[in-house]
Amino acid sequence: MRKIENMKTTVNTKKSNIKNKYNLSADFYNSRYRNIQYEKYARMLNGMKLNGVILDLGSGTGMLSEFLDKEIICVDFSINMLKKSENKYRILGDAEKLPFKNNVFDIVLSFTLIQNLPDFSRRNANIYYGKHFQCFPNISGKAPGFSVKSPESSGKLRSFPEIKVFKEVRRILKSNSLFILTILRKKYDGNVKKELEKDFFILKEVDCGEDIGFICRVKRHK
Repeated sequence: MRKIENMKTTVNTKKSNIKNKYNLSADFYNSRYRNIQYEKYARMLNGMKLNGVILDLGSGTGMLSEFLDKEIICVDFSINMLKKSENKYRILGDAEKLPFKNNVFDIVLSFTLIQNLPDFSRRNANIYYGKHFQCFPNISGKAPGFSVKSPESSGKLRSFPEIKVFKEVRRILKSNSLFILTILRKKYDGNVKKELEKDFFILKEVDCGEDIGFICRVKRHK
């Protein structure tokens, strides 16, 4: 029980730190990052026609809405970033616990968000980049995700959680709808793609400069 509480505290601390970081950068975010973000949008979307009810997950200051020149629903957990947006529909929310009913969106867009989430960070810490760790399939059936083993740990396995945001996006998307996302390339690992494929068909992989992007279609809801 104490381990679970400590884990929750760590996750909440990470979220709080990231939130504070973006709250503090809101005043200069657009001037510093607009060109970089617009290049990602152009490479990723490449003239795609986006129609229906659209969610920008991790919307920040609303630059994607400006780029698309249309009103979309914006969700971010930084109040200062949302205040900078001129978008009509702005919601302060957590990407891992979205305040929406099931099957309501036609498209979910998410640019450079995933690597900032605690679940993603925990999966990467000493796993993807740690020199002393190896990845193994989780064959125990006792926990989702995958397990890792340190050669120096006498064979003891640890299980890591699934990426919650993928499940949340699948829940709020209508059947056969699109999830379009990018992940910071230096934080990306092929295991993330495997996680994504549990809930989505990957239609296309896109080079977005400092990001790697995916255009996905949600798997039919059971």
